[in-house]
Amino acid sequence: MSRLKLKINNYVFVSLLSLILLSACGGVVSNTCPPIVTYSSEQQLVAAEELLQLDPHSEVLNMMTDYAQLRQQLEYCDDGF
Repeated sequence: MSRLKLKINNYVFVSLLSLILLSACGGVVSNTCPPIVTYSSEQQLVAAEELLQLDPHSEVLNMMTDYAQLRQQLEYCDDGF
C-alpha cells in the first residue's frame, strides 16, 4: 500500500473515531437529582403544629432544620436541569 493511501486511511480512521467519541457525549442530559417528596397543605400544617410543641433545644428540631436546608438544595438542583 502506498504511503498516500495509508495516510488517507489513517485520516479516515481518526475522523470516524473522533465522530463516534464525540457523538457519545451529545446524548440526553439526565437529571441526577433525587425526587422531592411533596406534602399537602394539611400535612404541612400538622407538622408545623407538632414542631411548635417541641422544646427549642430539641434534637428533632435541629434535624428538621437540616432537612429543610436539604430540601432547598434539592429544589435548586432540580431547577438547574
